[in-house]
Amino acid sequence: MRKLNILSINHHEAYLTSLAHTGHNFFIITQFRSLNLSWNPSSPPPAQNIRLISFDATTKKNLKTGFYDVVICHTIKNLLWFFPYFKQQFIFIGHVTLRNHTAANYVKSVAKKYFLKLFMALHKGKIIMVSPFKQATWGLPAQIIPLTPGNFSANPQQDDRRVIVVGNRIKERGSESGWDLIEYVGARTPLTIVGNNPGIPNAIKPKNYQDFLLIFQSAGIFLFTTRPPFNDGYNTAMLEAMQLGMAVVTVDHPSTPIIHMVNGLIAKSKEELVSHINLLLNDRDLCLRLGTAATLTIEENFSLKNFTEKWQQVLKID
Repeated sequence: MRKLNILSINHHEAYLTSLAHTGHNFFIITQFRSLNLSWNPSSPPPAQNIRLISFDATTKKNLKTGFYDVVICHTIKNLLWFFPYFKQQFIFIGHVTLRNHTAANYVKSVAKKYFLKLFMALHKGKIIMVSPFKQATWGLPAQIIPLTPGNFSANPQQDDRRVIVVGNRIKERGSESGWDLIEYVGARTPLTIVGNNPGIPNAIKPKNYQDFLLIFQSAGIFLFTTRPPFNDGYNTAMLEAMQLGMAVVTVDHPSTPIIHMVNGLIAKSKEELVSHINLLLNDRDLCLRLGTAATLTIEENFSLKNFTEKWQQVLKID
């Protein structure tokens, strides 16, 4: 299979880093007109086959002449940007959950779904969803390629008594991130909150990727509090924690990869979150057992090898 020239936009750096393992040539837009999409310094640095570019005259010319074999879009806005171009194959990745729990959400979700259908009707394209949970909310035919933590090759120096939460703007996102649960737990046991969280005192914003690794790998327990219908029962950070062998404490969710007392602990109330964390803080053997099983879960269901093989099939150009 020849190396393809693939154009994409800088959303989800960890995902793009995993995609780069397909070996193709990636051109990632980090500047679209006045919109700054700079590579996050807390993310893994761009791989050698990733070139950061602007959406400039050269990029537009390459789109018109067919230099790019594939354009990978991550949002509906991305599809709007590339609507005038027809020479490439387009791939839309469904990273988000469509929500229908309010009238405004329902209208917005319907608009997104029908615009995606229109785009695919007029362009050569494929739809990829990152989970069955998300695919079900879109209700469109799509291939599902599970997320992967990639090669998260940190050297764990874990402290079994350190509980970590990872995310950006956790407080501002409210119920979507489970801030009420995090706030409740944090008032009863120390939490290390990592990410861009200006609204949370004492939250740590890593200076760069190495700084993030040092903080992240120092924890022994990972707390994840996203509930349905907002998003999946896991994200990339949780998968990374599992790959490192952390003990995961999470909430009851239909798409969680956690099986209670097998590869993590599931709580059905905020009180249970606290009791589960206290159990792990006082039982190192249980932490180790759950963490070992969590690592096996990644190898079986979220491996980089499986992710790369599925994407190689998607990227075969007719």
